[in-house]
Amino acid sequence: MIVAAAIRKDGITYSMPKPARHHTIIHAAPRLGSIFRRLIRKSWLRDGEQGFLTDKGDFLKRVPAGIHAERCGQVHPGIANIQHEFNPVIGLFSEDLW
Repeated sequence: MIVAAAIRKDGITYSMPKPARHHTIIHAAPRLGSIFRRLIRKSWLRDGEQGFLTDKGDFLKRVPAGIHAERCGQVHPGIANIQHEFNPVIGLFSEDLW
């Protein structure tokens, strides 16, 4: 099951509890104090790899995350990004889940 949006950069995974979205993580980074001490500005995470965390703590990129969420019954494959439907070509977005 997908439990959170996440961004991975330099081998470190950054996430926040749902319903946080990827832009929420990017914009919150400078305000989170010691957790993100290395971050000077929010744009630092923008070029990170966006994906999701599973309930087992695994990081999955957008397409594998969509397949995983489909197998768990969280979303259904579709052609557009609407709630609970994901585009299997571009992958999962947090808006597809919550």
